[in-house]
Amino acid sequence: MAVRLNDGLFRFEVTSADNREGVWKGVRFNFYGKKSGEICYQYSRATGPEAFDIDYQLAPQNRHCTTNEDCWAAFNWFQKVEKVKIDPDRMAVGGVSVGGYLSAVFVHLCRDVNIPLRLQIFNVPAYDSNNAFTPEGAFNRVKWPHESYREMKFIPALPTARMTYLHTSWKCLDQQGQTRCDWRINSMLASSLGLALALAFTAEMDRLRDEGEA
Repeated sequence: MAVRLNDGLFRFEVTSADNREGVWKGVRFNFYGKKSGEICYQYSRATGPEAFDIDYQLAPQNRHCTTNEDCWAAFNWFQKVEKVKIDPDRMAVGGVSVGGYLSAVFVHLCRDVNIPLRLQIFNVPAYDSNNAFTPEGAFNRVKWPHESYREMKFIPALPTARMTYLHTSWKCLDQQGQTRCDWRINSMLASSLGLALALAFTAEMDRLRDEGEA
């Protein structure tokens, strides 16, 4: 399905192990940015809630924080659609890699407007994209505290060169060279008071391992 919001077209998939109509259901919002129907179905089958897999506009075509704004706009749109029938007391959020980062930002936005999330589930999340690189975009070996980045410099999936390219493409700067939305770049800078319970999954041979465990 697709809906036009935020000057763009966002797409989402709905996965459910419960096909009854007219029933108010729990829901898990997933921020993956690509098709992940099988993952969503496994969550839905294991826990009961429907899973909404939300896509978003990508960088470098769109400035930083557009992804956050897309996910937030999509969530608010879902809440207003009567046919969806979301149970407000049974909502969770989650994502993989950058989806984990988006979820971490999302739970802070929900807390700040008193929306009760029950759980946040992160899979190999990327939380701190601000300290990993210098202002010029090079990997910051001195400042970066997570050893897994150094251990897996040449790992096939996300080598340092690839991460540097992705970071440079994603983290757009304004005309004064100032980064936008500081805490949205590193959600660990924001207060964790009042957030939903969190469950993080990491992988031993993953560059983001130590970041997720932190």
